[in-house]
Amino acid sequence: AELGFLFHQIDSIGANAMSYPKAPGASKDCSTPVVGAFVPSNFLSALSILPEASALALLDGEAAAVEVARRPEAFYRFLVYHLDRELNNLSDNGDLPSFERLRQQNSMNSEGIVQKEVSSSKLNLIDSLQCMNSVSLNEFVTGSGPPSVLTSRSYTCDLAYDAFLSKSGDVSTLPQFGDVLRYSLCKEVRLRAWCQATKSFETVVQRKIITSLPNILSLSCACAGKSGKDRLPIWRKTEQGDDHWLPEMVEVEIEQDGNIITRQLIGGGSSEAEWKVFKGVKLSDSVCNALRDATSKDVKSGTRCARYRLDGVLSFIQDSESEKEQGRGGHHVLHMRVPKAYKKLTLESQIEKTKNCVTDASCDKPANLTLVSDVTLDEFQNRIKRTEQDLKDLKEEGPEDEWVLFNGPVVSKTIVEDAQAFHVSFKEPCLVIFRQIDGDTVANKQSQDDLSKVEKVEIPLNVINSNSKAERHPPESLPNRGDLIAFDAEFVSVQHEESKLTASGSKMTVREGRNALARMSLLDCRTGKVILDDHVLPREPVVDCLTRFSGIRFTDLDPRTSPHNLITTKNAYLKMRCLVDRGCIFVGHGLNQDFFTVNLHVPPCQIIDTLLIFHSGKRRFISLRFLVNYLLGRDMQQDVHDSVEDARAAYDLYTKAIELRKEGKFDKVLEDIYEHGHRTDWKVGVDLKGR
Repeated sequence: AELGFLFHQIDSIGANAMSYPKAPGASKDCSTPVVGAFVPSNFLSALSILPEASALALLDGEAAAVEVARRPEAFYRFLVYHLDRELNNLSDNGDLPSFERLRQQNSMNSEGIVQKEVSSSKLNLIDSLQCMNSVSLNEFVTGSGPPSVLTSRSYTCDLAYDAFLSKSGDVSTLPQFGDVLRYSLCKEVRLRAWCQATKSFETVVQRKIITSLPNILSLSCACAGKSGKDRLPIWRKTEQGDDHWLPEMVEVEIEQDGNIITRQLIGGGSSEAEWKVFKGVKLSDSVCNALRDATSKDVKSGTRCARYRLDGVLSFIQDSESEKEQGRGGHHVLHMRVPKAYKKLTLESQIEKTKNCVTDASCDKPANLTLVSDVTLDEFQNRIKRTEQDLKDLKEEGPEDEWVLFNGPVVSKTIVEDAQAFHVSFKEPCLVIFRQIDGDTVANKQSQDDLSKVEKVEIPLNVINSNSKAERHPPESLPNRGDLIAFDAEFVSVQHEESKLTASGSKMTVREGRNALARMSLLDCRTGKVILDDHVLPREPVVDCLTRFSGIRFTDLDPRTSPHNLITTKNAYLKMRCLVDRGCIFVGHGLNQDFFTVNLHVPPCQIIDTLLIFHSGKRRFISLRFLVNYLLGRDMQQDVHDSVEDARAAYDLYTKAIELRKEGKFDKVLEDIYEHGHRTDWKVGVDLKGR
């Protein structure tokens, strides 16, 4: 579920990218908004409580944590297997999403052996995309008895280099990628084992051979970091004609006798491109017979030959020497092929969302002091024209997809050659993703067109009243599109920040601190009534309630002693998401930080933040308590924070701002607030006679 929420957040940020405010100090004709970055804190929280994640040492702070350079490989393997298990549970319970039920029905109604195989078993999306069946055989070289056979399946393939390394660990020969791929799909290891037939130790050959080909071929490179130094020279090699060692196109074929043949495209960017073939040693008759008996099902139903195209490369970038002295090792970057259909869908969504902003702005409602209130109608129109031109250019371009580089928060266009390049000393491979393609590309085009057919998930309105002891609200009474909701949240700490001093005396954060939602309150600004006031039970153990700032105590979050309505983090997210999708506008103080911690994306046109309204230039931000004391003449938060009181105060400040703007006094009053703050050292007192 959390992964689905994360994907929705990413899609929502992309769809609303042109609806963000412009950069501070930008020109009036600014068509490039500032989006910023986000941290998937809810997903990290859900991951941290999984026993498997801890057992695999995927998290920072574990005693035997996987080396940072190699951690994405372990995480990817864990993620795929965990998704497979969850989808199996959904299938067993009859809770498959509608899109998957449709695919299951189509498969059952289709003709052909492959479709019949799918219909005879439960649908599993991960199996259909990434599963590779394989057979493990143990055979004594003396032929003492038939080979022992064991079938298994896997979702990733670890590239194996031991056949190309000398006994000293150095690279004895520089193989090509097709060599390494073929050997990794048909591994062979010799060792000594006890033979019961001869009552002695004999040499046994262990083989693991794939018997089916996946749609997505995921390769774990096993090269990054300190443990992969001996294998990196293989990746540093460049082919003739300046071809990189990692090819863009490969083919894999499983022969009838079980042998694996690989091919790679040499000179892919030239007119003289050719396929180079890599074959292994012919298997013995006993091994072929054992493979045939164990894989009769795969021979009948599976694809025996497939062509793959490079779709993604995850790399580890080593830090410079000066950065290494500060204790850093490096960071990861991702090169990804973006289908044109996905980019087209994103541009269409951006046009739709920006047009909605134009419609709302043209209504000239008082509730228009959102984060994008400084963007004029003409600027919105310019953004729409720019996006429409990008969409037109996309349709006129060729069929080639676009390569994108994700380097931290920076996203930029790139080329496939940049993804393939590992001849530089600071770049090390982690994961390589190939996707199966068809020669006529008809199936590929159909799969890309299916992007627009994916159903949007709508959160039902009854989720607002779920798990709630408060007054129930009929769906028709809930705020709708354009209605204001006052919002505030309180947080507790679930992870302290850990830091250390480097040799240069600077501070380096070893583990970042993390907060979790503990209470949320929402008020209907039309009536002043409380819609929600729920305490939220964090997934992780609370290390500090931050009572002075949150008003939360440990007993408030204990189901045995809490007098409040306790809900789960997931339920809190769904309640908030329902109101966001409904189009409500949230009023609060410091909402950007609140939504950042809640890990929910709210479009800027649905946020009214009094922290930003009562702010001038590069001066300090003013606290809610100080503003309420100065403008409304009342004190608050005398002992601890209360989210209902804070939400109501933020809405009162907003109405005051609207009133001052109508009277033309806002700028002068704001300047008076700053002067008074400097004079009183920003200390709060109800008696303001001296101002």
